[in-house]
Amino acid sequence: MDTVSNVTFKLIKGADTDAEKIERIFYYVRDEIKFDFVDQFQDSEKILNSKRGACMNKALLLKDMATCANIPARLHFMRVSKSALEDCMPEWLFNKWPTEFYHTLVEVNIMGTWVSMEATFDQEFHEILLKKNLNFAKDETRRINHFSNEFSIEGINAPQQDCLIKGSPSKYGADLSFLKESMKELPFWKRKLAKIFFKQASNYVNQNLRLEEM
Repeated sequence: MDTVSNVTFKLIKGADTDAEKIERIFYYVRDEIKFDFVDQFQDSEKILNSKRGACMNKALLLKDMATCANIPARLHFMRVSKSALEDCMPEWLFNKWPTEFYHTLVEVNIMGTWVSMEATFDQEFHEILLKKNLNFAKDETRRINHFSNEFSIEGINAPQQDCLIKGSPSKYGADLSFLKESMKELPFWKRKLAKIFFKQASNYVNQNLRLEEM
């Protein structure tokens, strides 16, 4: 079983700068951990070994790996509209999804500046959306400026961030405690329903979107 520290140290071996280290970590989390709707509150090592994760899972893993590499990192929770997940689930489920929710990404501090390291969509899934004109790709303007999934020392701004609810405050943290507390505010039946929704969305991603490309 892999551990976060072992994988991180292997990845950054020989890297001379923090920029080079975080680039290697970013690409690992982006592509080795496939975008999928899984249990929201798994720890990093479970995500690392299952190689599946949604935004909060991949963000937590990337943050923990950056920390192992002695790069300051934090989780950034931003309120986004459900259009961030359009086409990533069946239409009936998208219609029932909350109109707003917290999206999770990572920020790392490079040379004194906090920059976004958004690794939610793996490159394979990113290309599927482009090919099928889904999600961000269905809008010509967003498609042309399609939020490059490539590493940049100035930060990676993904389509989800374009769905930010204007004026909503950002929250920051070292773990997913903020999300857990937010979930506790929901009625029990809604928390149970969320697990069912995640399962249905996972089936759609893997059996409809990804499977068609195999």
